[in-house]
Amino acid sequence: MGIAVYLLAHKDRNLVELVLTEPGENSTLRKAIDGLHALSPIVFQTTDVFFRVARAAKHDLVVLAPFIDNQGASLLVELFSICGPGVRCHLVCRPLSEPQCGAAFLQRANDFRRIGVLVYEYALPSTLPSGRETFHAKVVLADQDLFYIGSSNFMGSALDRSFECGVLVEGGAAKELSSVLAALRSIAKPVHHY
Repeated sequence: MGIAVYLLAHKDRNLVELVLTEPGENSTLRKAIDGLHALSPIVFQTTDVFFRVARAAKHDLVVLAPFIDNQGASLLVELFSICGPGVRCHLVCRPLSEPQCGAAFLQRANDFRRIGVLVYEYALPSTLPSGRETFHAKVVLADQDLFYIGSSNFMGSALDRSFECGVLVEGGAAKELSSVLAALRSIAKPVHHY
């Protein structure tokens, strides 16, 4: 009886789900996973989770995307487009002057502008051996409630041809991550004209 009462009142601080992108259809990895019965037959695809997070946004959708290609830029336009009215869309990327991010973004600049995406470049001078402070994290965050964090870049290779792994998190950690990303945007360079 005590356990039943505890379970009624207790709620885990975070609900965490595994998110995978398989390396292509009928991959050898999928066959090995199925052979071990390690996971249920239904595994979330990373792009499905991106859409789930975007649809959940009521106030802010924040995406950290260090690397973007044409397929990734198209996906970003779709994600930001499905947000409801009044949702502020934020994209944090590496400098648009860099080909691994800017070339694809700039081809879709009119679409990002039409949607009203607020764009930030995060790459600052630093005493690090690289000479700059930047990021490698890939994040999609809805408000202070739900987020994906993982290995998937916004590139075709990551979206449907490589094994990518991440987690979808709902709960208190989203509020903490939201604070970190607000701090990051405060030091990043806003891109006013693109």
